[in-house]
Amino acid sequence: MTAPHIPTIDEIQAAVCKKFHIGIRHMTADKRSRHLARPRQIAMYLAYELTPKSLPQIGRLFGDRDHTTVLHAYRTVEALIAQDRDFAAVVAELRQSLEDPDQLILPPASKHQVIAAQYARLVA
Repeated sequence: MTAPHIPTIDEIQAAVCKKFHIGIRHMTADKRSRHLARPRQIAMYLAYELTPKSLPQIGRLFGDRDHTTVLHAYRTVEALIAQDRDFAAVVAELRQSLEDPDQLILPPASKHQVIAAQYARLVA
């Protein structure tokens, strides 16, 4: 078994933008509307989880944001994952696709089984 792929911040931002159908420029923009801020928060969360970058380094790559903004994003996404199964499934799918970009995510089981498996991998 090979080690998981360590994605770059650019790869994370691109994957999140593609998933949420937003432009890459929104990852570094000052706009705070929820439909733009939530994907940015997810990208920051994944950047902290999947890369060796520090909070200040991640903040700089997201439009010179303060490290406390990245920490807030991380905590917000963590709380939403715990509260919302659908949200958790989206984050888990993004995470899996970033860790193993060659693996196709084709659920062989029911939707509920897939979500449960994705969530289990997310919290493992």
